Amino acid sequence: MSNDPIVDTKIKRGKATYTYSIIGVALVLFLLGSLGWLVINAGELSKSFKENIEISVILNDNTRDEMAVKLKDIIDKQPFTKSSQYITKDKAAEQFKKDFGEDFLQVLDYNPLYTSVNFHLKSDYMNTDSLIKIEKFLLQSNVVREVFYQKNLVDIMNSNVRRIGYVILAISLFLFFR
Repeated sequence: MSNDPIVDTKIKRGKATYTYSIIGVALVLFLLGSLGWLVINAGELSKSFKENIEISVILNDNTRDEMAVKLKDIIDKQPFTKSSQYITKDKAAEQFKKDFGEDFLQVLDYNPLYTSVNFHLKSDYMNTDSLIKIEKFLLQSNVVREVFYQKNLVDIMNSNVRRIGYVILAISLFLFFR
């Protein structure tokens, strides 16, 4: 150490600048790591949301159980299908009673619900173009009355995922060029 106070002050300032640089780099690396973690998990979360949307294939009233099961098997073999479930009129009535707490069969003399095959798509097929093609494919069957899914929910979800992607990209570019 020297006895010169000016030299001692420069050494102390150099050490302070060095410490601030380490803290700054550590914070930037932490933010980049957090952003990377967010990007990875956002993709998985988006995939999970997309695969939880249910598509219902409503069958005609006069459809025999064998034909409905055959349609379910055809749907299961398609590359877009993640999982499927065959729901009879009786199962649909039980589910309605469970969900709403009311037994409409006591008021009505018949079951107005339809037999259906409900399935979930793989996330890659959860876009408007693919859904239109899948709907046309399913409507070719003479036992299918209607294909139902929440079109607005699909559009909103896809636009939100795209918007979140743009925000993450903007933050990444900001941190990269910072």
